[in-house]
Amino acid sequence: MRITTILFLLALFPGIGLTAEYHVAPSGSDWRGDGSAQHPWREVQKAVDRAGAGDTIIVHGGDYRPLVIERGGTEGRPLVLRSEPAHAARILGTTGHDGRNAAIHIVADHVVVEGFDLEGERRRGIVERGIRVSGFPGDLRRGVVLRNNRVRHFASQGITTSLSPGVVIEGNEVCCTLESHGIYVANSGDRPVIRGNRIHDCHKAGIQINADRYIEGGDGVISGALIERNLLYRNVLGRDSAAINLDGVVDSLIRDNLLVDNHFQGIANFIEDGARPSRGNVYLNNTLIMPAGSHHGLKFRDGSSHGVVRNNVLIDLGAEGDGLAVDGESLPGLASDHNLITRVEDPSDRRLSLSEWQARRRQDLHSLDARRWSLRALFVNPDLEHPERGDFSPRPGGPLVDAGVMHPGLGRVDLAGRPRVQGRAVDIGAYEAGASSSSP
Repeated sequence: MRITTILFLLALFPGIGLTAEYHVAPSGSDWRGDGSAQHPWREVQKAVDRAGAGDTIIVHGGDYRPLVIERGGTEGRPLVLRSEPAHAARILGTTGHDGRNAAIHIVADHVVVEGFDLEGERRRGIVERGIRVSGFPGDLRRGVVLRNNRVRHFASQGITTSLSPGVVIEGNEVCCTLESHGIYVANSGDRPVIRGNRIHDCHKAGIQINADRYIEGGDGVISGALIERNLLYRNVLGRDSAAINLDGVVDSLIRDNLLVDNHFQGIANFIEDGARPSRGNVYLNNTLIMPAGSHHGLKFRDGSSHGVVRNNVLIDLGAEGDGLAVDGESLPGLASDHNLITRVEDPSDRRLSLSEWQARRRQDLHSLDARRWSLRALFVNPDLEHPERGDFSPRPGGPLVDAGVMHPGLGRVDLAGRPRVQGRAVDIGAYEAGASSSSP
């Protein structure tokens, strides 16, 4: 009778399904175990092959082989794969799937992966990725969340997604890619959320979004991206990219990020593989501090027009570098103001002082000249060697406090999680005055 009642309810309400919790541990057995807490399985692959929509897989501390997730969940009932405690479960090395190597392949919908440590081979000249989320023409990946993982020392990308709209990548540490990017979102995956990650020491971009018109199954445009509250430092070691690199990215919001000591370029809007220039992007309350010898802070190229730049710190520490660069094709529709800027490279390819930029282009009329203050006068503890330990919140009473302007895209909280407006007005930069700038 009880089984009959359950079957009747499942038929009447198909959205309510039974869920299960499975366990994996180094002491378990794939042959004698049943996935219970008392009799866990040994390998994560065993669990993901058995689990389904709404199920949770608890992976206990230990070292495990790489895996492929080919069956996920449904909307509202994801398959959840979690390390307990966080970062105690390590996935070592990579495995091949459809011609690519990764530690974790996700080729299914509605999958949550959280709390794992992934370690690459620390070897150049191989193509390996940490976490790979991959859709295919006519079979897009949806509902994937990657949260609170540590992904380190892979030769290629740390985290990469393809044809995966709505992917959420949050709270991860991605570092030390040997030859490529930290986080790479590609191939027409609209509305990605990249939030609260710590990305450092990557050979190329910390965050690369490439719409790629050459890939079958996409339109070559990524729209509606949200990049917020990330900490990026010591990226672009190969000096041929930007800490945040946007190719064919439109109508997106980039706010409350801290970028320190990234080589070559801070943020780049351009077109190379995308079908359209990176137009209509909004930049609010980001703090960029570029080292001497770098190329640009925030760059608009190739018709990346109608950009909005508000409440940002755009500092270049070199004698000749610029915080903002805009070419002639990208100048139409630009709305830049209430920022703190060192110099600007305008469409003439000359680096102008802020006052010259204001007079020539009537931009940044309420912005501040960064050359008037030292970093110590601007920030509480601007530790450039160890940005994750520094405090880049505005120095109380300093020029950044209450110097910003409201905007509909303003975040409710700053990079430290404090309410965005603390005084009479919003502050300039990624932090409000008094907020601790510990890493996200």
